[in-house]
Amino acid sequence: PGVRRRACRLLRDLDLESVHAAAVAELLVDLDVGVRMQAVSFLRGGAVQAYASQVVDLFKDTEPVVRLAACQTLEAMGKAVTEPFFDDLVGLLEDSDRSVADGAIAALGHFSATRVLIPLLEEDICVSPALQALTLCAEDVELHASLISKHLESAVAHDRAAACKILGAHGKASSKFASQIAVLLDDSGEVAVLLEACTALRKIGEAAWPFARPISELLAHSHKEVREVAAATLASFGEASKNILLGRLESEQIVVREYACKAFALMAEVSPDVLKTVNELLEDEEYEVRSAACSMLATRKEAALAYLPSIAELVNNEEEDCRCAACDALAVFGEAAAVYAVDITDRLNDDFESVRVAAASALISTGEAASRAEIFARKVIDDEEWMSVRLVSCKALKGLTGETSNSVREAVKRASQHQDDQLRKLAQEVLTSLSEDADDAADAAVASEAGNHSTSRLCTPLLGATLGE
Repeated sequence: PGVRRRACRLLRDLDLESVHAAAVAELLVDLDVGVRMQAVSFLRGGAVQAYASQVVDLFKDTEPVVRLAACQTLEAMGKAVTEPFFDDLVGLLEDSDRSVADGAIAALGHFSATRVLIPLLEEDICVSPALQALTLCAEDVELHASLISKHLESAVAHDRAAACKILGAHGKASSKFASQIAVLLDDSGEVAVLLEACTALRKIGEAAWPFARPISELLAHSHKEVREVAAATLASFGEASKNILLGRLESEQIVVREYACKAFALMAEVSPDVLKTVNELLEDEEYEVRSAACSMLATRKEAALAYLPSIAELVNNEEEDCRCAACDALAVFGEAAAVYAVDITDRLNDDFESVRVAAASALISTGEAASRAEIFARKVIDDEEWMSVRLVSCKALKGLTGETSNSVREAVKRASQHQDDQLRKLAQEVLTSLSEDADDAADAAVASEAGNHSTSRLCTPLLGATLGE
């Protein structure tokens, strides 16, 4: 059996399906499970479509791995070959092995097999896998939206989530189901349902705006992903959720204030009064809120320049997250934040890796890295504990031009021989850049010297004549 398995595998690797398909097809009934699996896997692709019915016969194999391989092989043969066997794939939707059922779901969804899936919903047969397959269908589902919407009230959470996902995929076309989907925002015990309901309402758009308030309640949810999706949904509503979010900025709950800031950060546009309110949260008593407010203001750049001094104050905040967020924000403002370079430089020796990296990135963005080449050179060779710090320090040296001290060059040379591939390659790039600058400088010096000699030769006779006079 081992020889037959290896032979199938090698023939597939050599792309010899069409040449040896007949011989391999005979192994589909081999007594060894490994041989059957390798044989059916060999038959994937357009060149062996004639064996589709023999592949489908393996849907009744006693071994799940063989049934799954047969399912995947049939899918790989393409829709034209697979469609006559949709009913056979439906038979696998309730396979005793979950992986096999998932394989059938993937195949039916891939080919938008609504012809066989919709009747399953109508007849209340293997509804859950049918809905899962329909979430993968790219077409024809919109015609059956009313039937699918009935499953928003299913007793099975998985089905409620799937119905939300299917309807949400059709965006505005599902507007009339917005209120039914919004009811599921109270489904507090089922994270999957909340995620799909929020996402569906975001895709539906304007028709879902009246539900901004219940969505904002999810900013307090214990599950982080729910809070993130709720914030993204509210952000997509724009002006329609502005006043609700401003109210959430005054919430007594830390996490609500934090995620309200994050929602504003995701909005395409925000008004000056929002920026002013968020700026006040830079002094919030909770560091999570201060960090979120700082990050939000950075997303506005030009509009938030007036709040740059307030952001810069957080560079020396007692909380790591705040210092990191402040450095990240200053990096976004670029040269406008260069006046805070001294404070940022101090953070290169911060106790936390994330802050050091953020500070180095900020100095690069503000154009202040070159004047601190010696500091970065030491970081490249001395910051053994954190490779990320060494990498960003080396990156800071990459922008150097003109003359460079020997200590900087030596640090980069040492880094160019480091065992870490990324640091070594980056250091080599820096060395190349420094060498090119040195060569250009040398060429310029030679040209200048040559010009001086030439001028001297041209002027000497004239000077001599003048002296003779």
